[in-house]
Amino acid sequence: MRHLLPLLSAALLSACVTGAGQPQQVRQPGQGQYVYPQRLRPQPMPSLTPADLCGARLYQGLIGQNIGGVHLMVISGDKRIIRPAEQELSEDDFLPDMRAAPPRLEVREMLAGQPLYTSSVRTGLYAGQLGPEREDRLTFELDAQGYIVRATCG
Repeated sequence: MRHLLPLLSAALLSACVTGAGQPQQVRQPGQGQYVYPQRLRPQPMPSLTPADLCGARLYQGLIGQNIGGVHLMVISGDKRIIRPAEQELSEDDFLPDMRAAPPRLEVREMLAGQPLYTSSVRTGLYAGQLGPEREDRLTFELDAQGYIVRATCG
């Protein structure tokens, strides 16, 4: 009986502690958790345009002008001029308007600080033979009459 009394009292006290008459707390979603603010979430970077290393955007105003009117000596950095090459073959001029444009290109490359009249001229190149693209070199593309069509880096 001596051992029965402490067990009985422990059982009666435990019934009071459980709180059977009290409602259980229902956990809400996200309760007790840190919510990261939307304004602090990382945003994807907008795509940036490639760097204009040769400054081609400064020469967009020359498009439509004849290359003879452009002072190439004052343009700093390496330059390249690409124009359609003339074929030196004798052709029948019976239908001069029906001839296709020359498929070959004349390329003139000028290094920075190099005098104008000592540029290296390579004629008779196809478009796939122009060599490596260099982003620090300014390239002028001309039409058959010598007018600038494009000014790009490459």
